Amino acid sequence: MNNLGLKERFLFAKFLIFFNLLLSVFLGFSYIIISNNNFIGYLSSVFALVSNTSIIYIVVSLISLIFVLFPYGYYFLILFFSFIHIANTVDIILYKVWDFHINSMVINLLTTPGGIETLNQSWNVKLYFFILCFIVFLAEVFVFLFSFYLYRKEFKIKIKKILIMLIACIMIDKFGFAISSLYNFIPVTKTMELFPLYQPLTIRAFANKYLGFELKKEVKIDDKNTSLNYPKSPIKLKNVSKKYNIVWLVVDSMRYDMFDKEIMPYTWEFSKKATVFKNHYSGGNTTRFGIFTMFYALYGNYWFKMVGERRAPLFLDILKKMNYNIKILATAKLTFPEFTNTCFVNVDKKDIYDEPKGNLLYQRDLDLSDKVIEYIKSKDKSKPFFIFAFFDSPHGAYDYPPELEKFKPSYGINLLKLDKENIKPLFNKYRNSVYFEDHLIKKIIETIKNEGLIKNTIIIITADHGEAFLERGYTGHNHSFSKEEVSVPLVFYNPNLKPSIIEYKTSHLDLVPTFMKMLGVQNDSSDYSHGFGLFESKWDY
Repeated sequence: MNNLGLKERFLFAKFLIFFNLLLSVFLGFSYIIISNNNFIGYLSSVFALVSNTSIIYIVVSLISLIFVLFPYGYYFLILFFSFIHIANTVDIILYKVWDFHINSMVINLLTTPGGIETLNQSWNVKLYFFILCFIVFLAEVFVFLFSFYLYRKEFKIKIKKILIMLIACIMIDKFGFAISSLYNFIPVTKTMELFPLYQPLTIRAFANKYLGFELKKEVKIDDKNTSLNYPKSPIKLKNVSKKYNIVWLVVDSMRYDMFDKEIMPYTWEFSKKATVFKNHYSGGNTTRFGIFTMFYALYGNYWFKMVGERRAPLFLDILKKMNYNIKILATAKLTFPEFTNTCFVNVDKKDIYDEPKGNLLYQRDLDLSDKVIEYIKSKDKSKPFFIFAFFDSPHGAYDYPPELEKFKPSYGINLLKLDKENIKPLFNKYRNSVYFEDHLIKKIIETIKNEGLIKNTIIIITADHGEAFLERGYTGHNHSFSKEEVSVPLVFYNPNLKPSIIEYKTSHLDLVPTFMKMLGVQNDSSDYSHGFGLFESKWDY
């Protein structure tokens, strides 16, 4: 194969890129084959495959053309495209076996000395992988030679028509997904997790704001076309003699040591009538996974499956089945993280309040507490109720009314200049914000008492995650799984239980199993969760 001039190399690269695109699409059909969907879902997956591969190949093409600039550089394209197809093949295997794509964990495993060895794979598995890689390499050599043959024969590729077809596929895919997300049409929306690097197009906020589209909150779950085995067994319910009201008060970023008689005096006193879990942990170090684990009692990595299939937590499904009135209130909008597509996907829009009034964060928290109180006072006495209230003042801004500045000095600090010597005022600001939340908790619980509901209401006070202040080198959260970031308070008031202090380890994963038993669910908790029960002391680590 003689050396080619620059123009000839570019013409040859055109063939090579096109046929490698076809090979990538061919390999990508493996994702569709192993997925579980209906006809429309499979059809949309085909468009998504072509669309996703085409977009990726924009970058691939640019890199390929860099190789082509150099004499004989096109020979390196064999290795380049072989690498792409081998990585794609590995990703297909990962998705088929473990249901996830190549991610930072996989890359870390491959690049860390001794990482591969920890998999302890047998020689025949290694041989199989080697043969697979060799076959992919041979396929790439064939594509290379075939492309060169067509180039030499001056075969004409109608680039304009091909580009029009690819652009059409991209538009059908993106707009199809956008429309499907408006209507929560799961056979299409679940494709967002099917292909690696897939980027969905959503227009929910735009359609609601500018087109007057009423966002659909009710989602019809299609059990026939789901890859989830949730729950693992049909749920068996027995009648319970009494249905308790449930009030779930969650404070964003409130770490374990904020539960203190100086910082939360009212909650501290109230806890003397409740069960206090002294060694309780969130299911994550971020809001996304902290709230997710509360409602699903599943590990946080299941989030991606649930959001893709718009699957509501079984816990709320049971509450609806038992005729509970459900009210969800939050200071921050529940569209990000996508709780309206996960935890609260089946909750009516009228029962979600996540745009409280106020310019400042503490003002919105005040409005939120007023809404909780308003609902408690006006509740339908013929039905039990479930209230989830999510307060936000200790999150980031550490906001509170000026008159509640108890811990001084208290002011914000430039995070770029933050160190252990000057962090105290910021930490005091954080403590003041939690002190403010204690006042809101007091207002709500006192209303429950005044309305005569305290004897038939279960109350939970907890947090989604904690907050660090350079104890181990980090500030905020979503950095590590230190005690400061993942250990949170848990006060559990049940009028039928004697006050107690629990020292053994518990987790957000244990909340739902505890309530499911109270609601009459007879299944073992392993049918629907990774947790046990708050009062079972089963964690062995």
